[in-house]
Amino acid sequence: MKLAAVVNPPTDTHLRLLAQLGVPDLVYYNMHGMPTELAALRAEQKRVEQQGMRIAVVEGGPPIDLIVLGKRGRDAQIETYKRALDAMGRLGI
Repeated sequence: MKLAAVVNPPTDTHLRLLAQLGVPDLVYYNMHGMPTELAALRAEQKRVEQQGMRIAVVEGGPPIDLIVLGKRGRDAQIETYKRALDAMGRLGI
């Protein structure tokens, strides 16, 4: 069992508060979406690590509305989701 927490938005102030509470693992959640490219996700990971925590889980990934509804544009959303999953895997998230 791991102690983890989520804050929204994941600002530096909120991350510092979690670190002060002794939370080691962050559930990354941002209502505006997660970084889907490797470099952007790595930057978020480093920002979290600077507070002494790690991103353990990403919740609320890229938009999937067109995928779920089978509408035009779903293939682009699928590709974005695949890139996000690949980035998370490369970073050990």
